[in-house]
Amino acid sequence: MRWSTRIKELASLDVNHQVFGARGRFGHAYRAQRVAVDELVEFERWCGRTLPEEFRDYILEVGTGVGPDYGIYSLQRMREELDEIYNEYFEQSQVTGKPCDDFELEAQLLALRKANHAGFEPIPSPSFPGGFIPISEGGCGGVTVLVTSGALRGVVFDHNHYGSTHGEWFPATRPTSLIRFVRQTPALPEFDHWPTFGEWVDGWLDQALRDFHGPGPMMFLA
Repeated sequence: MRWSTRIKELASLDVNHQVFGARGRFGHAYRAQRVAVDELVEFERWCGRTLPEEFRDYILEVGTGVGPDYGIYSLQRMREELDEIYNEYFEQSQVTGKPCDDFELEAQLLALRKANHAGFEPIPSPSFPGGFIPISEGGCGGVTVLVTSGALRGVVFDHNHYGSTHGEWFPATRPTSLIRFVRQTPALPEFDHWPTFGEWVDGWLDQALRDFHGPGPMMFLA
């Protein structure tokens, strides 16, 4: 299993929930909520298309709840967050959208990729809310969004205002591991490209397990 074994190992090491997002009222505490295939299919029917493969694999293998930052939203929470986003866009601009629609920032982002920019200055939110879903939050208004259509399908970005009409988009960074006041090993390098969902989760696990094991070779549980 790509992720479940590593997450179980991390949970066994992080008994005091020192990893960012695992502790507290809104912490995931490594509790996974399994997603049934028929539940996923129903959500995809509402979205108007199947979800990106890595994200689909993760929620079927691991579930929702546990994950980077404060964990992966439940499908119900994703739908509620999208409803709020769509309502805000409609109130402000009389437009709405769906995850199956075109992702408005695609051409702008692809031009930056062609220019070999791994990072870029923040980009204002799109004027049309189609082609993405919010999947996790990192606190202080920050949310991670997953592109669901077009050439950037499966790539994750960070947004600093709940994915709404306000705020700005950034390339997703490696999710925080141990909280800052806990002794930790040097951070692994940032992503040198815009990460897919799977790379984003792996980036979190790589850093978190390194923090507990130290910078030497890591031994994963079978």
